[in-house]
Amino acid sequence: MGGVVGGINVRLEFGGRVAEIGYSIARVHWNQGYITEAARAVVDEAFQRIPHLSRIRAFADARNTASQRVMEKLGMKKEGLLRRNRLERDVLVDEVWFGVLREEWEDRNFE
Repeated sequence: MGGVVGGINVRLEFGGRVAEIGYSIARVHWNQGYITEAARAVVDEAFQRIPHLSRIRAFADARNTASQRVMEKLGMKKEGLLRRNRLERDVLVDEVWFGVLREEWEDRNFE
């Protein structure tokens, strides 16, 4: 068995003060909590290891409510909607952006 079922990446910007997280998982593994668990571990590790990290942001296709729910479970708040911002399969789609600030993560009122 075994093998890769998905992935998470973190990109640091502005001298490591802002990070952007992205994730994906094979459709067969959707709705099993894997991405939420893995992304939460990545967010925690980033804030713990990078003392000057101020915020972590992420975005999703506005139609992807499951991905938005993951971001909410990470303590992220919806910050904006960028209309027709990304080309996907030759169609311009809206993106929704979320973010969590260090002090919000430290409060951990979202757990």
